[in-house]
Amino acid sequence: GPIAPFADVAKVLTYVHSYGVPWSKLAVAEPLYAYNWTVNKNGSIAVNASGRNISATTLNATQVSASKKQWHKEKIENGETEYTYTRAGQKHIVWDASSALKTEMAWLKRNYPQIGIDASTIGNADPTGSALAVTALGS
Repeated sequence: GPIAPFADVAKVLTYVHSYGVPWSKLAVAEPLYAYNWTVNKNGSIAVNASGRNISATTLNATQVSASKKQWHKEKIENGETEYTYTRAGQKHIVWDASSALKTEMAWLKRNYPQIGIDASTIGNADPTGSALAVTALGS
C-alpha cells in the first residue's frame, strides 16, 4: 500500500510493470488504519521500565472516527493526518493513514487508471469502517 510518498509508489509500480506485468494485474492497497504512539516530552517514542520502546497500537477507521473530535490536529502530509492528545499525563501521537483515502484514490485513478485499488486493514476486523471504504472505493 502507499504508506510512502506518491513518487515512491510510482517507482514501485513502474518497476513491477517493467517486468511485463500488465497494469490490469496490479493493485494498490489503501490503508484504513492509524498508528497510536505513546511519546515522551520531546516527542520521541516513549520507553517502558525495561528501556524498550513502547510499540504503537493500531486503530481502525471506526476507532479513529469516534475519537478524533477529542484530539488536536497537528498536520496533514500527503493527505494523512497527524493528531496529538494526552491521556493520564501521557502524550500520544496518532498518524491516521486512512484520512488520505480520498487523496490517494484520486492520485491513483489519475495516474494509473488501469490498476486496481483495495482496502487494507491491520489487526482486528472493522466491519463498519470497511463498509465505508468499499463505498468510497466505488464497489
